[in-house]
Formats: sequence, structure tokens, C-alpha cells
Amino acid sequence: MAIPAQFHTVFWFVPEQVTTCVIWAAIGAGVSLLVGFDAVAGSFFLEDQLFNRIVVSYPVNVSDRICLGVCQTATERRLFVGKMGGEVQSASKALAPTAGYSALKLY
Repeated sequence: MAIPAQFHTVFWFVPEQVTTCVIWAAIGAGVSLLVGFDAVAGSFFLEDQLFNRIVVSYPVNVSDRICLGVCQTATERRLFVGKMGGEVQSASKALAPTAGYSALKLY
């Protein structure tokens, strides 16, 4: 499966426990994008293989239904976080798109 350099995806996350973890990954030869949650900081993050990190502070409780979105355009990368019935928060950075993703993993 080839994932284009410019893409967007949305998926749901329901934590069984609130802990630091990786939730989603797009990987390929020499490239990666990870979405995870940092339980100590209380925030979600989107990080690439060069450690460029986008952080969205967002409190989470066990069994919350969290919608996560990742968007990579020609000029920026953005992470969206929202709860079912709640407000959506997002953050972005001006980053050139990376390409070469060949697999997706949802943990």
C-alpha cells in the first residue's frame, strides 16, 4: 500500500487505561509518523522520524471516545483531537511533506 505525501486520515481511540502509548503509525523506508499520548503531560503528539513533534494538550479519561485526525499538506502537518460530544483542539507546524509510507498500524 502506498500512502501519498499529502493525505488526511481520521480514526477513533477508546483508551482502556490512561498511559503513555503509541496509538497510530505510518511507516516506510526511512520515514515514520507516530500519533501517541503522553500521560505525564496529558497531551497527544504527532512525531516524525526527525523528532519534529506537534503537541495538543487534551485531558483523557478511561473510556472516552477520542477522535484523532492527521493531515499532511504541501506546507504543514496538523494533529486534531476531539471527544465525542466535545470540543476539537488542533495544532500544526510548517513542515514539508514526507513520502514513502508503505504501511499503517493502529495499536
